[in-house]
Amino acid sequence: MSGFLIILLAGIDETQRTLIHAQVKKNAEEWWHEMPDVWIVASDESPQAWRERLKVFVPNAPGFLLVFMLPAEGGRKWATSGLKSKWKWVLDEYATPNGRLPANKPAELEQKEARF
Repeated sequence: MSGFLIILLAGIDETQRTLIHAQVKKNAEEWWHEMPDVWIVASDESPQAWRERLKVFVPNAPGFLLVFMLPAEGGRKWATSGLKSKWKWVLDEYATPNGRLPANKPAELEQKEARF
């Protein structure tokens, strides 16, 4: 796995969302999708490649597609609040170097709020 991207969409309907999610499942190594129109994907492909893949599902207004490459290991900062089950993947896969939280840090998983 080379890196992470965030895919943001706005103004799409349920059919578009379903088609985009199918493409994410087919082409991403792993993904996080706890917000309706946001995906964080683990992929070795560029933002441009993902834009080209997904733009067919968002052909014109009001739909909007934006893909960012997220920072490499060491430059990752994020904050969240809420149910642990909604952000656990972010902690385990994105925030932890090389994915997977080390076994000696289980207390961090129990925090309701986390800032990295």
